[in-house]
Amino acid sequence: MVPLAGDFDGDGKDTQAAYDPTTSTFYLANSGSTAQATLAFGNAGNRPVLGRWDGTTSQIGVYMPDSGKFYLRHDNGTVSSFAFGNGGDWRPIAGDWDGNGTVTVGLYDPATSTFYLRNSNTEGPADQTFTFGNADSIPVAGDWDHTGRTNIGVYMPANLTFYFRHDDGTVTSVAYGDTGDTPITGDWNCDGRTTQGIIHS
Repeated sequence: MVPLAGDFDGDGKDTQAAYDPTTSTFYLANSGSTAQATLAFGNAGNRPVLGRWDGTTSQIGVYMPDSGKFYLRHDNGTVSSFAFGNGGDWRPIAGDWDGNGTVTVGLYDPATSTFYLRNSNTEGPADQTFTFGNADSIPVAGDWDHTGRTNIGVYMPANLTFYFRHDDGTVTSVAYGDTGDTPITGDWNCDGRTTQGIIHS
């Protein structure tokens, strides 16, 4: 199961979710530890992504490594798709990279520790590119500064530390978690600021 987080009921607070890559199933919870919604979407081996594609509640999506295409499910149940990136081992992320109120996709290439961020959910080249992290980093994203703009970050399992890149280009770090934990980020208390979390394995 791949841990995720999103605001599925529009209350401004992120809650837990999970994706089963063997069955292509999302499990979404608004509170507590039981999923309130279960949605099958995509194919086995797809990589999950969540975002407010329509500016309201978090919706599901997948990145297909074999084709290098995103498939995003919208508020009204329709699905949009577009090619972006090279597929393969690239990891999908999502955020409001330009602060315009709409969440769009991004990708992280672990081979080069490079983020590729797109400002619209359409086919085209990256609008922003950052090299950040190292070979074993796990990509994360969030509004660390409470400014309405999403920034990149990484979790380094080797030293159990989050590294957050801020609006002004500075970097802060937070040591958190234990060996084998999986990182997650979200606005857990509805204060407009994204902070870290971990899932104990």
